[in-house]
Amino acid sequence: MTTSESLVRPHGPAYRIQGAGRRFGDASSPTSFEALRDAAFDIPSGSLTTIAGPSGSGKSTLLSLLGLIDRPTSGEIVVDGVPTATASDKFRTQLRATKMSFVFQSFHLMSSRSVLENVMLGGLYSGLSRAARMERAADRLARVGLESKARKTVATLSGGEKQRAAIARALVADPQILLCDEPTGNLDSKNSGAIVELLVELQSGGLTLVMVTHDPSIARVGSVQLRVKDGEVRRDA
Repeated sequence: MTTSESLVRPHGPAYRIQGAGRRFGDASSPTSFEALRDAAFDIPSGSLTTIAGPSGSGKSTLLSLLGLIDRPTSGEIVVDGVPTATASDKFRTQLRATKMSFVFQSFHLMSSRSVLENVMLGGLYSGLSRAARMERAADRLARVGLESKARKTVATLSGGEKQRAAIARALVADPQILLCDEPTGNLDSKNSGAIVELLVELQSGGLTLVMVTHDPSIARVGSVQLRVKDGEVRRDA
């Protein structure tokens, strides 16, 4: 696949995973480890997909493959009709930048900067002017209920507010796909519930949302529920 190839494809599933596996180390080595094996499933566009499983099961490996941060050692990851397993790094970076944003457990915000400044960083590589990024960041803060905190420093926010700010930052780039890695992992039950409600609301507006979680009650909110155990992925009923 060349980097000049168009990113536009006929719409189908957001993801089609075809026999994807990820092995770390040479297969002939005794220290080789197969973190994921022969995964095959679709993620429909506009769905809320949850990925659950115990620690070390392969959840984060799967999310890294879906986010094009890592490559499968076997099989294929098709994103909106585009095969990516053997695409160039430049093309994969372009595809990730135009279609995806990420939300992490640890927020990754700059504590001494304002909430608005942090959220603006989500559009840093979008080609927008600073004024346009500021306007869009203010709009996304309003969407997550933090418009009154825009000028506050991140250090003054609660844990739930920090995660809302991180979600607002992810939305500045107008992604089609939002990939969330344990977004409630650092929150108490009340704030966890509020963040899940917000993510469900965003997904209902057309966003494809993929969320890794260790919490069975959160996993059940997915319209597609995947469970990973010992590197194998299955779809829950």
